[in-house]
Amino acid sequence: MTTPNSAPAPGTLWRHYKGGLYLAEGVGRHSETEGWHVIYRSLKAPQTLWLRPLEMWHEMVVTTEGSVPRFQAISSDD
Repeated sequence: MTTPNSAPAPGTLWRHYKGGLYLAEGVGRHSETEGWHVIYRSLKAPQTLWLRPLEMWHEMVVTTEGSVPRFQAISSDD
């Protein structure tokens, strides 16, 4: 099975809705569920890798300012 089209490209920068900046490292599959997960690291603590289900990566979250994406891609123009 190929990587989902919705997966963030390795090396892309993303802003979490709470403000943190993260670097997408790639995607991987869970060995039991075979679900896709995003592997990423915080720019504040690059020694730690994080893992989040791909569906959660793209989901909207409700804040006091309304519904916003959990992660927003940062373009090179930003």
